[in-house]
Amino acid sequence: MKLYVEKSTWSGWDSEEIPASANYEFEVDYGTEYVVDEIEADAKDETKKFSFTIVEVRENHVEIKTNVKMIDTSKSDSEISEGDYYFEIKKGETVTITTPTLDEGDTYKFTLKED
Repeated sequence: MKLYVEKSTWSGWDSEEIPASANYEFEVDYGTEYVVDEIEADAKDETKKFSFTIVEVRENHVEIKTNVKMIDTSKSDSEISEGDYYFEIKKGETVTITTPTLDEGDTYKFTLKED
């Protein structure tokens, strides 16, 4: 199985902004950490990144754990005050998670498919 990730950025500051996007493809491998996004070092010289680890592999789904708290916007009842590190991705479905902020952030769409 392969996990496809589409990353896009968004901003609440500029309605005319065209979001930047990138596509990634990962082989499903239990226990492996995948770095999707690596950002420049901050003032403390620490590199920031968005990554996920595959913590469960089943015939029809995988479960991932992200390194930062995110919101599953695939669900209609998502609250910005909520968030999680664990997300289940079912084969053939897309799960959309986003940064739990109101001003700007990143969105990641995960889709699980057979090879």
